[in-house]
Amino acid sequence: MYAIEEVGMEWMDVAKEIGHGLSPAFRSRFVATAVAKRQPDKEFQAAARAALNTEAP
Repeated sequence: MYAIEEVGMEWMDVAKEIGHGLSPAFRSRFVATAVAKRQPDKEFQAAARAALNTEAP
């Protein structure tokens, strides 16, 4: 989670400097951290649903 937040903040700083968010230097890093975050997000959502019993009929 920290990695995606960190790269997002750095990307925002660069985007402000260049006037848009299309920075090739950050694209690969951003995509890699976003992909790495998917599975932990899914696991968290499943645990939250189980804890809140929202999957029961």
